[in-house]
Amino acid sequence: MTQNPISYINGRKNTAKVLKPYYEKFINNSMDIHDFEMNFGNDLVKMGFKLGSFNDSKYEYNNKNILNITDYKQLKKMLKHTDYSTATSLLISKWRYITHWSYMDYQQEKDLPFFKAVIERIFELSE
Repeated sequence: MTQNPISYINGRKNTAKVLKPYYEKFINNSMDIHDFEMNFGNDLVKMGFKLGSFNDSKYEYNNKNILNITDYKQLKKMLKHTDYSTATSLLISKWRYITHWSYMDYQQEKDLPFFKAVIERIFELSE
């Protein structure tokens, strides 16, 4: 999947507006499976988020281990210097992993810290 520069620009400009309802669903434990699998994923793709580009990152998590971290404080610390394209790549890569490789094994308690920390970082970078 290549990143469309136009969708990237439009996505970044509208990131907070698009991700805010999903963020609230994550923290309120009201994300249903269809919304997560279809709507959330479709919106990430429409905004131009690119799979796997965090693997090329210069940051300490330049491997897939970060996708499995469940400690919110550790994630926040690791994401502190993350740029926008890396953060969005982490988000869509985690979504893809859950929806395509782990047979929709989304678990609120286990996965919430990741989604919360990454989306918060994306919000910071979108201001």
